[in-house]
Amino acid sequence: MAGSLATAVEVLLPIFGLILLGYGLRRWRFLADGFWAPAGKLAYFLLLPALLVNNLATAPLRELQIGTMAAVLALGLLAMAAILLALRPRI
Repeated sequence: MAGSLATAVEVLLPIFGLILLGYGLRRWRFLADGFWAPAGKLAYFLLLPALLVNNLATAPLRELQIGTMAAVLALGLLAMAAILLALRPRI
């Protein structure tokens, strides 16, 4: 458990660091206000998808437990279908 916590911190710390850096740069007006909207669009529409594709392409898929994941997905789907069918008269 301690190892997975350390790994989670190692993964999340740089992300939060970048968020805090961006917040600080904007708060201290290091860059003009006109910079932030195009930078956000660039990050959201180009850089984030590129990062996701890269991570998916290099992911070690052989280590995944496909049976367990399929069972969880199927049970979740069936549970949501049952909830929606039960709520159908009220929606």
